Order: sequence, then structure tokens, then C-alpha cells
Amino acid sequence: MLGVDQSSLSKFFKGERAFSRETIKHALEKLALDDSTKLQIEEDIKNRESEYMVPEEEVIKLLSHWKYWAILEFLKIDYTGNSQFIAERLGLTEKEVETSLEELIDQKFIQYNDGLYKLLKPNNNWISNKRTSEARKDFQRMLLQLSLDALKDVPIDFREHGSLTVAIDKRKLPEIKEKIRTFQKDLGKMVQRKGELNEVYQLTISFFPITKIE
Repeated sequence: MLGVDQSSLSKFFKGERAFSRETIKHALEKLALDDSTKLQIEEDIKNRESEYMVPEEEVIKLLSHWKYWAILEFLKIDYTGNSQFIAERLGLTEKEVETSLEELIDQKFIQYNDGLYKLLKPNNNWISNKRTSEARKDFQRMLLQLSLDALKDVPIDFREHGSLTVAIDKRKLPEIKEKIRTFQKDLGKMVQRKGELNEVYQLTISFFPITKIE
């Protein structure tokens, strides 16, 4: 009746899978719910689609490993935070997952109640218009290595690697960088509104000079 397959619906009721806003809205149209329940669901959706937040620099330094942010996104798929399951899906050790979850709780990114995790800060962004740091650089190096690994190991049907070599007017660099940032944010919101959430993907965009800047 809801237009959702039985397996996905079962996992949703167990708190093991998340549904997108589009799927939830479609289901709400077919269900008779009291006002308080509707308000709670609307609040959950609002939290998921809230504006991207840039963590404090000290937090970025502390969590400058891709695993923290990948685990945060995975909790949108599986609320239970099963460390063994997350470890298998993300290629981490179970101990890494457990310590990362504890750190994310300490930093108030997530909350654990009654066997389920709640995302307190569902959308985060490392972008800074004015600064960089060793922690940010290390993080980007890790992501570039993950991209290289995917280029080698992941079938092309499940990835997209492309590039663009183009002559530019360097005075337009601020405008170009802003368009890239806007694209990242818009894509992040769009992909979480459509379909069932079941994988965690990483978008890495590089735009840099191959001429010597004068």
C-alpha cells in the first residue's frame, strides 16, 4: 500500500534503515496520523535537511579522518550503529567504529538512546573560504587516496571519475569556487531526498592550476 518493498519496510520498522523525505512524504499521504506524530516526523525531516554546518577548527583537528564523517552518514542508513555491520560496510575494524562512535558522542554529533542513534548534526561541511590547516590538508589527502583506490577497485557502473582541462581568466576564480561549493551543497541535499538511503558515497572535486601562476 505504501509503495515500499517488504524487506526495506521491515528494516525501517526495526530502525535499521532510513527513508528519504520523498518516500516518507508519500507514505504520510496514505496514513492516518495524529498531529503530534506528524509534527515529530516533520521535525526529523527538517533536521536531516538543515543547512550544512562548518565544525569549529578544534573539532576539525580532532576528527580529521574520513571515518568519522562516513560513520555519521552511515547512521542515516542504519540507526542502530551496529559496529560490526558498519565496519564491514566501510572497510574499518570494529574497534575503530566503536571508538569513533564514542568520540562523535563526546563531540555532540550524535546521541544514543534506547538502542538507537540520533544525529544531532546531520549535515556538516569542511569548506572554508578563507583558511586551511594541516588537519584539512590531511583529510583531503585521505579522500584523494580513497578516490584512487576506487578508481582501481570499483566497477565503473558504481563510480564516476572525470576531469576538465580548461583555460580560464584567473580573476573569475572566486566565482568558479563558489559555483563548485554551491554544487556540492545542492547535490548533498538532492541525493538525500530521493529513494531509500543504502550506501555512503564520497564526492571529491579538484580544480587547480597546471600552469605556473604569475
